[in-house]
Amino acid sequence: MSSEEYILELLNDIQKIASLLEGKGIDTSSIYTMKSNIQKNKPSIKYNLKPMKLYFEDNLRYPKVKSHKKVQNLELIFDIKIDMDFDSFKDLDDPFSSFAFNIKIFGNTKDDLETKLVYTLHFDKHDGSSSPVPHPSYHFQLGGRELKDNITDYGQSLFLDSPRIIHHPMEFILSLDFILSNFFPEIWNDIKKNPDYHDTIKKYQKYFVKPYFQSVANSFDSSLTQNWNAYDIYPQLIR
Repeated sequence: MSSEEYILELLNDIQKIASLLEGKGIDTSSIYTMKSNIQKNKPSIKYNLKPMKLYFEDNLRYPKVKSHKKVQNLELIFDIKIDMDFDSFKDLDDPFSSFAFNIKIFGNTKDDLETKLVYTLHFDKHDGSSSPVPHPSYHFQLGGRELKDNITDYGQSLFLDSPRIIHHPMEFILSLDFILSNFFPEIWNDIKKNPDYHDTIKKYQKYFVKPYFQSVANSFDSSLTQNWNAYDIYPQLIR
């Protein structure tokens, strides 16, 4: 597969996913802007999903709100920025030069319409700088810079700089699947029955999830190859 072929496949898969989301009443304009961005940058695989909004119903069952009663007007906003090296991807090596994925959820309560409720998650690739605590190549972090930029009153909540929680890398399609499965499970359980969605997710898991976990598993046997550096992926591994 060439870079051009991969990009054509990616664009077709993005179109399939966007059409499924439109069937659920979701605004996909940000996805089409990203799609044009990918087309413009080819053969380079570099793209940016500008903030995309998904809205929760006020009588939501998921996600369960733990901190406040009578929460309403919840909206989830996410953005992604990716720079990917196709030659590394083709060789089954770690293909991402840089990766950032932000999730922000905003809302308020019926009793206090003025105060903005904020929840944030940040997922990225570590830049390689030294750190006294384990810093996995790919990791989630609750809060991060987005929380600091969007909240003014922490109340009784305590947010620390660490830990950074290991997770396999996700390009746009797997990132979207992460959001739907964790925050909109009713939509996710419905659309994953669709053969186009099922086959697309399975393909991208093979591209990006399989080599990640395979490299960690192979680190336990010195005769096996690690295409990705298992000790960067999982710094707690004992050599």
